[in-house]
Amino acid sequence: MDLEDEVGLILQSLIKEKSEYNYKRNVKIRGASGHSWEADFVLYKEGKIDAIIECKDISSKNIQTFDTQMCRAYTRLNDLRLKYPQARYYVIVRELPRNTILEKWGDIFRQVSIELLSLEMLKELPFEDTLLT
Repeated sequence: MDLEDEVGLILQSLIKEKSEYNYKRNVKIRGASGHSWEADFVLYKEGKIDAIIECKDISSKNIQTFDTQMCRAYTRLNDLRLKYPQARYYVIVRELPRNTILEKWGDIFRQVSIELLSLEMLKELPFEDTLLT
C-alpha cells in the first residue's frame, strides 16, 4: 500500500465520529506565489482549511534523494503557509532517516511551523490530539 493510502486510512478513522471535520485528497490549491500546488491532503474543520499534509514516500537510501524531496515539500508548504497562515502543516514520510538528517530537516521545518512526522509516529502518537484541534 502506498504512503498516501495509509495516511488516508488514518485520517478516515480519525474523523469518522467528528462531524466538524472532513478531508480531501489531491487538492489543487494556490499559494502566495500564485502557483497552484497539488496538496496530498487538506483537512477541513467546519468548512475552513485546518491542515495541509504532504506525503513523501522515499524509497531510495541515497541521502540526496531525501534532501531533494524535503526541499520540494518545504517549497510547496511554505508557499501555502504564506497564503494560509491559520492552517497547520505536516510532512509525512514512511521512515525517518538517521538522526543528523532528521535534526537538520526537523529544525528547518520547525522554523516555518511545519511538522515532520513518520508513518510510524502517526500510528503510535495520540495523532488525534496532534491533528484534530
